[in-house]
Amino acid sequence: MNPNQLPLLTIFNSLRQRHGLPLGVDEYLVVLRSLQAGFGIGTREELEQLCCLVWANGLKALKYGLSRYSRQYGIALG
Repeated sequence: MNPNQLPLLTIFNSLRQRHGLPLGVDEYLVVLRSLQAGFGIGTREELEQLCCLVWANGLKALKYGLSRYSRQYGIALG
């Protein structure tokens, strides 16, 4: 798979680099596997909750990232 096609990678990298969250590949893969299993795909809020549970202590940074991802890729998240 092309790294440019990985879902939520831009947000994940932003949380690591800009916001300094100590995230690794395992945390990214947990979210991908959860999405594949059907978690967090119903609404934007469900996706935010999933990512917050795994990645973020601060909801504000995640909401910003999801909003940016949505605009960048023309995807309506919820």
